[in-house]
Amino acid sequence: MVAALPEPAATIVLTAAFTGLRGGEIRGMRWENTEPKTTKSKVPVPIIGILAKRLEEHRASCGNPRTGPMITNSLKNALDLNDLYRRIIKPILAAAHRMAWLARFQTRTCN
Repeated sequence: MVAALPEPAATIVLTAAFTGLRGGEIRGMRWENTEPKTTKSKVPVPIIGILAKRLEEHRASCGNPRTGPMITNSLKNALDLNDLYRRIIKPILAAAHRMAWLARFQTRTCN
């Protein structure tokens, strides 16, 4: 499913899946917080290799920012994840569901 999603939706879905972060936490992710610098830093979120690679690709596509929100809209503000879900993710999921249903139906009628 992730392969069917455009950026940044694919990165957001992978981040949620691999970290367990909720929408508000993902929306609040900032580039400057990716590497804690002091012992008083908040508990780090473990990032596995596949996600680290995706986040680095996402950073490069954004112009390699050092600070600011990780997931932004065209104005470089934090992205509205509910809007992204409504406009991008939900229609792709609905289309995938329809295709899966058609595939099951065709398999049953062809046998």
